[in-house]
Amino acid sequence: FGYRDEDHALSSAPFSSLVADDREKQMQREAEGKGASTVVRHRRQGGAIALIEQKLTSIVYQGRPAVLTVNRDVTAEVESRAALVASEERFRSLFDSAPIGIALLDANRKMTVVNQTLREMLGRTHDEMRGTDAQEFTNPGQERLNEGLYRSLVDGSVRFMVRDREMVRADGSTVWSHQTTSRVEDEQGRFAFAIRTVTDISDLKRTEDALRSSQNDLMQLSMQSES
Repeated sequence: FGYRDEDHALSSAPFSSLVADDREKQMQREAEGKGASTVVRHRRQGGAIALIEQKLTSIVYQGRPAVLTVNRDVTAEVESRAALVASEERFRSLFDSAPIGIALLDANRKMTVVNQTLREMLGRTHDEMRGTDAQEFTNPGQERLNEGLYRSLVDGSVRFMVRDREMVRADGSTVWSHQTTSRVEDEQGRFAFAIRTVTDISDLKRTEDALRSSQNDLMQLSMQSES
C-alpha cells in the first residue's frame, strides 16, 4: 500500500487502511469467521484506492485463535475487465446502430449475431435469424454461394468475399444487397468468426434495370428507323 513500517502500523491495525464502509464489513466477516474471498478497497499512501482480493481464514496460532489474511492486489485486473466491458458495450452500440446490415457467422456459416439494420431489412427478428444458415435468406432462384468458397474463407485460403445477392424478406418480397464477408482471426491466427456487411442496393438495381430498358428501347427504335 506504499506505507513504511514506521509511519503505518498495519500489523497492529490490519483494517486501518480499509475504506470506512469496507472496514465495517470486513470486521464483521472476521467476527463471523467467514473465509470466502471478497474484494475490498484499501487506501494507499497518498489517497489512491487499491482493490484487494482478501480471504480471511480462522486459524490457531501459538495456541490462540487468530485470523489469517491473504491479500492479492487485483486493481489492474478489475480495471482491465471494466475497460473491456465498456469497450464491448461501445461495440454493441455501434454494431446495432450501424446504417448497414451486419451479421457474425460461425464456421458453419450460421448467423450468431445480427444487427438491427439487417433485421429490419429482412423484416425478421433476431431469434428467427440466429442459428440459421446465412444462405437461407438468399433468393432460391439465384445461384447460391458455393459451400467450398466459404470453407476457403474458414481455412484461410481467402480473406474476404464480395458479391451482390437478392435476399428474401419475411413477407416474400426481395431486396438486392451488396455483401462483403471477411475472416476474423483469434490471437493464434485461427478462424474465430466471419463478419458480413450487407448494403441495400435495391434502388441502384432498379436504376440499372431502368437504364438497361431505356437502352434496349433506343436500340429497337434505331433498328426500326434503319429498316
